[in-house]
Amino acid sequence: MKGKPAVSVELLEAITSGLLASRQPNASTASRCLSGPALRRLLVELRTSAGKRQPSADVLIGHLVRAQILQPLEIEKESRKSPSELYLIGPDVASTVHPIELLSAAVPGGVACYFTAMSFYSLTTQHPPHHHIARLRADSTSAARVHIRPGGETHGAPAAPSYDVLGTHLFSRGGLAYYVTSRSARWMPGVKSRFLHSTACIRITSLEQTLIDSLHRSLSCGGPPVIFEAWATALDEPLADVEELERLILAIGDDRVARRVAYMLDVHGCDVPGGVLALIETARTRAEFNVLPLFPGYDGGSVDQHLQLRVP
Repeated sequence: MKGKPAVSVELLEAITSGLLASRQPNASTASRCLSGPALRRLLVELRTSAGKRQPSADVLIGHLVRAQILQPLEIEKESRKSPSELYLIGPDVASTVHPIELLSAAVPGGVACYFTAMSFYSLTTQHPPHHHIARLRADSTSAARVHIRPGGETHGAPAAPSYDVLGTHLFSRGGLAYYVTSRSARWMPGVKSRFLHSTACIRITSLEQTLIDSLHRSLSCGGPPVIFEAWATALDEPLADVEELERLILAIGDDRVARRVAYMLDVHGCDVPGGVLALIETARTRAEFNVLPLFPGYDGGSVDQHLQLRVP
């Protein structure tokens, strides 16, 4: 009976050293979590650098798991787009892995956003019931006014009623749902790279972008009570840069976003920047300047006549 394929100690040491180097804090792509495909590609690169053509990546994974250099992370797959496997590199306890690390491993290059970002910036005391990461796409028309469906922004025609407004449910872990959503780069000019900790560099919406997101993807951000808390925290501390909010709003160039942000600034006693007011006044002459809810997907009670917003 054939035993497990032999792997030399020298090759295992070289590969282990390369894997642990991927966790180093000076690496802009530092990560201690990888998906199965990404891990296999890295192992092949490390094996080739060591001058070897064998064994296979799967054989190497088996040896590294037994040596406790790699730890498979348990996830409940929820769709055909779910990652086949996620792995933790190194001896860290699996329960210490941050949700953003899992999402970043499942969707390389993605941007953590919505409730996940609100929690990251400590804008809310509520624990996220779900986590989000976005894949950015470039739209062919950068300035076209787009349809916004209940629960958030979309581009083009309204989706069929059966859509999940939270996005694609990738997997679950520890009772939490993890989602991926496709988002227009035009609607996300505020993206940052940050170290989550010394072994994880992530991409995430800026604090100001996260606040803006809460006003056009309200369902994904926890709903009105959580969003009001987040804006109060950001503006009362203060944590948010109002000039940066203005820059992002003008980059997006949509009066619906501008009106919602203007309302939140006003109710928290902040001056609305001139550029935001100018965008609103320019839009006021258009036929599309009609009443819309402050929080998409939630019907408010009264109408703010100046901003044409239905507010709680």
